[in-house]
Amino acid sequence: NKCRIGIHVADVAGRIPVNSALYEWARMRASSAYHHGPSSDGTGGGSVPMLPPALAHGALSLSEGQERPAVTVWLDVVDGKVTKRWHERTLIVNGCATTYSLFQADEEEATRNARELLQALSGSVAAEELVAWTMVEYNAYFGGLLAERAKSTGGGSEGQGLLRVQESEEKGAEYAIAKGDAKQGHAKLQLEAYAHLSSPIRRFADLYNQHVLFSNDGAEASAKAKVDADSLLELNSRCAAVKRYHHIVDAMSLGYACRGSPQLYMCKVEASEDGKSLVVFTPEKRLRVNLRDTYFASALQDLLSVGYEGAVELCGILKSGRTQLRVRIPDVVASAREAQGGYMAHVLSQEGKKSDMMPAPPAPYRQGGGVGTGKENAEVVKEIAEGVAQVKLDGGPVGLEKKGGGR
Repeated sequence: NKCRIGIHVADVAGRIPVNSALYEWARMRASSAYHHGPSSDGTGGGSVPMLPPALAHGALSLSEGQERPAVTVWLDVVDGKVTKRWHERTLIVNGCATTYSLFQADEEEATRNARELLQALSGSVAAEELVAWTMVEYNAYFGGLLAERAKSTGGGSEGQGLLRVQESEEKGAEYAIAKGDAKQGHAKLQLEAYAHLSSPIRRFADLYNQHVLFSNDGAEASAKAKVDADSLLELNSRCAAVKRYHHIVDAMSLGYACRGSPQLYMCKVEASEDGKSLVVFTPEKRLRVNLRDTYFASALQDLLSVGYEGAVELCGILKSGRTQLRVRIPDVVASAREAQGGYMAHVLSQEGKKSDMMPAPPAPYRQGGGVGTGKENAEVVKEIAEGVAQVKLDGGPVGLEKKGGGR
């Protein structure tokens, strides 16, 4: 009923000093960026690493069969509960490089025991969630150490680590210099202190925090790293830009995959803070889709005000030479079509000339409530024709839905 888990992360700080050009390079880039195109070796799922590829994918990585320095957090587990946590610098050899899918399916005794233990501790089943649990454990442990360090030294900015702070679940998380303040917690994770240290190869904050923890002079490390109010603002801005890039890449990739035929997911959907986009939580990842159409705005507002979780149709369209993702929520479409259907039934019941069935032209083209000049009528016809053509391109039923349909 007793065992010990080791969570090993590459010791990058021991290889890249704070006064090196490589460290400054990492600080300016802030983070690796990932895409779904070909990688440097020709395989799918490429990246633009924060550090040079030869280091990020080679010399610094915990590659299989290679002796590498690491920063290890040990977890003592007794009767299915973590009873003790501590850390140390180690020298390890990765005996079995694996992937999520292989780890999930591997029935070797050692792998199966590890998987079942993590499932019991985390309450999750999927391999991705099991690994995520270990990373949260790792980062939460060091977040507590950095917060305690700041508290014990009076909370001055020099020599302090960077915490990942989220004031509320409605706001995004940002980096902040540790001050030993209880208000520097992470709302979504429900932790009093949380820091990034699990990915020093791909995130500057993790690399910096390693230096703070293991430097003999934390103040010197902080000064050389230039972590002040201005550089912190720059770091958060850069990380936010990379995050937006990842949202675009994910949406375009899924949109391209759904161009041939729409895909139906069971998802949770929320409105973004600014109300300009939808945040769609698919089983694999979180997607942000711009709200480009206003026809369903009222129905969406009513639905998302109480939250929505159910069937969501994702589809890709080609617009202006770019593949874009569109979201269609059947419940919203049904209610809007019902309202629109009542209007169409009223129009179709009217007997008269064909012109009576045409929508009234926009105000700028009308004169005194009657028919406009030939030039004005031509402009109206052109505008209506362009609108109908666009609806046809989007695949929506002409006359029943405005541009974009229910997406």
